[in-house]
Amino acid sequence: MTDQLWAVYDTVADVYDEIGPAFFKPVGSRLVGHAAVAPGECVLDIGTGRGAVLFPAAAATGPDGAVTGIDLAPRMIQFLQEDIARRGIVNARAVVMDGAAPTFAPETFDLITASMSLPLVPDHPATLATYARLLRPGGRIALAVPGAVTEGDGSQIALEFFQRAMRDFAATDAAAGTADALDAADEVDAITRHLRGAGFVEPRVVVEDVPLVAASGEEFVRWTYAQGLRLFWDMIPQERRPDLERQLAAELDTRRDADGCIRLTNPVCFIVARDHRAGTRS
Repeated sequence: MTDQLWAVYDTVADVYDEIGPAFFKPVGSRLVGHAAVAPGECVLDIGTGRGAVLFPAAAATGPDGAVTGIDLAPRMIQFLQEDIARRGIVNARAVVMDGAAPTFAPETFDLITASMSLPLVPDHPATLATYARLLRPGGRIALAVPGAVTEGDGSQIALEFFQRAMRDFAATDAAAGTADALDAADEVDAITRHLRGAGFVEPRVVVEDVPLVAASGEEFVRWTYAQGLRLFWDMIPQERRPDLERQLAAELDTRRDADGCIRLTNPVCFIVARDHRAGTRS
């Protein structure tokens, strides 16, 4: 991930996953379910954010297990550490660390999770090979990545809007290219191929639609400022943003249902695979 994008996550840490439509927490809970976290397991959560995976994983692994969440954004980790302490959770910790190159000893973990963070690392084959070394024999990896988008998906609507806005207003190849790059998430078959190349076997893929519900277009716009999409707003000249905010909100308001809410879906692909070496679960 670029330094610019890490800076965005650091900036939004206080509101990340705390305002607007619920998305990252439901995805995190579903990922923990698909991973079948067992009592006593030692879990590493990559790109932990504000704990969307960490908290349900800590509950599932119980007092005999442990969950370590890592993130490269210092303020994100600071807020997560405070959340862990406030909840009185003793089997979880949060550490500032690069998810592309974790510095733990080999064979430390039973399970590695990465919810919506794998697309942000530059070299998937090398990163997945690193994760494989951190797992004990028979350990598992569980990933949540964007699914194939279709017209009307929440993230696709926002990305297409930003692509148009940056081409019209920012007028730089770099800005428009960033939107194109994030829109072109690695295909599932490529990820499963990289997993096999890193020594994982039996990849299981499940695609689910995760609801994205906003009370208004304005609420959805506020949500885009509170997560990674903030990067695109920062690329647009500040004097242009109010008009564009109103345009995006108005575009979304046309999708209100009979109850007055905006109900979108985001397809998410959950992938679980096992380390090829023989082993038993904790």
